[in-house]
Amino acid sequence: MCARSSVQCVNLMPLLFSAFVTLLNGEQAQDAIQKLHQSEFQGREISVQLQPTDTLLCVTNLPLCYSQEQFEELVRLYGNLERCFLVYSETTGHSKGYGFVEYMKKDSAARAKSELMGKQLGTCTLSVDLPHTAIIII
Repeated sequence: MCARSSVQCVNLMPLLFSAFVTLLNGEQAQDAIQKLHQSEFQGREISVQLQPTDTLLCVTNLPLCYSQEQFEELVRLYGNLERCFLVYSETTGHSKGYGFVEYMKKDSAARAKSELMGKQLGTCTLSVDLPHTAIIII
C-alpha cells in the first residue's frame, strides 16, 4: 500500500496501541482501510477507521525543546481534547517540532487554528493546518 500512496505522516502511539496515518486523499484512505482492516499485525488484529479531519489539527514549527505536557497545555486552552501528541524522532528521542491535536468539537478546532496560526513561541512562529485525510489504526 505505501509504495503507491503518498503518506504525509505516520505517528505511532504505543501506549494507546494505535497509529495515526495522514494521507493525501480519500481514495488512498479507502484503499488502506480495505487492505488493512481486520488484518493481523504483530499477533494482533487491527481495526482501521477513517477519521474526520474537521476536528484534527497539525501544529508545526513548535520549539524543539517543547514537551508533551507543554504542548497539551498550549492546545487545551481552546477546548476539550480527544487526543494530542507530539511527534518524536526515533533516533534522538527529541521532539521533531510538530504535533497533532484532535478536539471533541469542530468549533474548538476552528478557534485553535485561528488563534494559534502565527503565534510566537520564543523564536518560533506556529503554523496550523487541517490534515487532508487521516485514518486511525487500532
